[in-house]
Amino acid sequence: MKNWWRILKTSLRWRLVLVFLLLGGVMAMAFVGGAVHTAQSYVANGWNIAGKPLLNDYLDRLVEEVGTPPSPQRAAEIVRRLPITISIDGPSVNWQSHANTDNRPKRLRDRPPAIEQFWQRSTADGHVIRFNFNFSLWQRPDDGLNWGLIFVALTTLIAFWYIRRLLKPIEQIQSGVAQFGHGEFSHRIALPRAQQTAEMRGLAEAVNDMASEIESMLDAKRQLLLAISHELRSPLTRARLHAELLPVDDPEDASLRALLANLSEINSLIEDLVESERLNGRHAVLTKQLMPLDTLIEDVISQSPEPERLRYTPTESPQHATIDPVRVRLLMRNLLLNALRYGAPEPVDVSLQSLGQDAVITVRDYGPGVADAELAQLSQAFYRPDSARSRDKGGVGLGLYLCRLVVEAHGGEIQFANASPGLRVTVRLPLDQ
Repeated sequence: MKNWWRILKTSLRWRLVLVFLLLGGVMAMAFVGGAVHTAQSYVANGWNIAGKPLLNDYLDRLVEEVGTPPSPQRAAEIVRRLPITISIDGPSVNWQSHANTDNRPKRLRDRPPAIEQFWQRSTADGHVIRFNFNFSLWQRPDDGLNWGLIFVALTTLIAFWYIRRLLKPIEQIQSGVAQFGHGEFSHRIALPRAQQTAEMRGLAEAVNDMASEIESMLDAKRQLLLAISHELRSPLTRARLHAELLPVDDPEDASLRALLANLSEINSLIEDLVESERLNGRHAVLTKQLMPLDTLIEDVISQSPEPERLRYTPTESPQHATIDPVRVRLLMRNLLLNALRYGAPEPVDVSLQSLGQDAVITVRDYGPGVADAELAQLSQAFYRPDSARSRDKGGVGLGLYLCRLVVEAHGGEIQFANASPGLRVTVRLPLDQ
């Protein structure tokens, strides 16, 4: 019962079916009630005006035909001719046409005495003749309830099928909206002609127009960001060149080094922003090629700022994967820089393993780790945990965000977990795509 109640609360189809049945029941009751009341009025008036006098006269003629004193033979002849029963009670004749003369339904046996007396006549010699309909001839198996239940069940099924057919376009619209949510804004919802009601067609067109507007807005934003980034690179490059050519007495001057570091950080930030915009969404374009992952990881380790702090454990056999080498290099560089920057002075463990059809890359440091509540937010743009907010650590919170975009663009998965001590980052990349 609870399941049905939950379905009624959450399912529009069954709510509509229930409303359909309730309205049908109410209309049937109103129709039947009105028809019965009208019929009773007509029957009552007709009975009092015409039926009762005629039946009285006919019963009197039947009594005359039975005779005085009553003749059972004549009464039996009348019973054979007409669908009635006759019983005779009196001083000389006691006879009944059927063993159970009172075969009337209970509602007729309980009728008032005035109605009961209407069907009997008294003869001059003291006999009482009672007439009644032979209800045994009318009795048939009562299948009305069964047929009614079958009719209700069939009506419910037909109503459910028709309502499901009416709401079928909503499922297609829902599927289209889900594809829009995955970044496939070029998809358009097209309803079959048989399902194109005016309301559903208008809803589908409105959703398609919304998708077009969102796609246009995202394209405009992407183009604007790329244009601004491109325009900023030129003045940054000139600023860095002028800073390096400044006439200073000491080339190792702290102010000059700080200026160059800030310019380099701004340039890296712009590059990361541009790269994140290119990778954002499932429509990211990758330049893939088959290459060994071991060689790529070893190359990135050798070019890291502190290669001596990185302990690499390769697989037993070389692993080749179809990847975008530039983006995977970016992924490994950011993971290693994050581990070196926020980990403890102890070495950082890097490993590559094969698990089924996936290559599993693990980077684990031995630093303080991250609060469990912050693990799910590490790969969000511009998010930095509390332990990484000091300026001496550097970074603006785009490194791990770019890592997630690179992994998702390759159809993989990235996970963050506390290793106690330290943070463990696990990347799964499909070996063959």
